Amino acid sequence: MRISIVLTLAAALLLSVCNRHKVDVPKEELDAYKKAPAEEPMEPILGTIDVPARGATVKGAMKINGWALAKSGVESVGIFVDRQFISYTRLGGGRPDVGKVFPMFPGAATSGWETVVDFTPMLEGDHIIQLQITSKAGHVHDVVPPVPFKVAK
Repeated sequence: MRISIVLTLAAALLLSVCNRHKVDVPKEELDAYKKAPAEEPMEPILGTIDVPARGATVKGAMKINGWALAKSGVESVGIFVDRQFISYTRLGGGRPDVGKVFPMFPGAATSGWETVVDFTPMLEGDHIIQLQITSKAGHVHDVVPPVPFKVAK
């Protein structure tokens, strides 16, 4: 709502300057602008994939892991391989190293995640794995860049 009010005010001001007309914004729109809540800035969301490492060769089923943080807390972490959803991870693993670096994030010391992925059905060769973090506030963030890896048979 606040954005539409700002755009209305900006358009009125622009018309006023261009046409040298008096700015005529209805009082109710000005009052609504003053009462509208400020837009929330984008929530900080961070994370990484520790295993598999970039360029690693994987075979069969294996545990993958890393960490994820969001200012409002982490709701879920999804794993995608070649842009296809694979699974959600288990959250809450101990990460005192992350807790020391990011103490301002809730749950940073327990920000670890892990899951098991079966790479057996995947074609041999190059692939990418992507992490998608959803915060408790509902924001979704794809961690970039994706991690390249190889599947061996």
